[in-house]
Amino acid sequence: MEITELYIQGYGITAEAKDTLYPHYQHIFESRNDSFGNAGLAKKMAKEMTRKVDYRLAKASRGQLSEVMKKEILVDDLVLLES
Repeated sequence: MEITELYIQGYGITAEAKDTLYPHYQHIFESRNDSFGNAGLAKKMAKEMTRKVDYRLAKASRGQLSEVMKKEILVDDLVLLES
């Protein structure tokens, strides 16, 4: 989780999203193989999640944008990759 937080600098993440993401990382770690690379996976997931946030915000009208909504990763923005 710490690696993901490094790659999402400038973005927030809701507690609900963290609560969903953490068990996913635990599952991946427990089922890892010799080619497992947690930093690469975390970077790939972070890149996709921030891309989804940016797209969601780009689609929203100005009236829909609130301070709370800006650059925050929601559960719907999660990308739960396996490898």
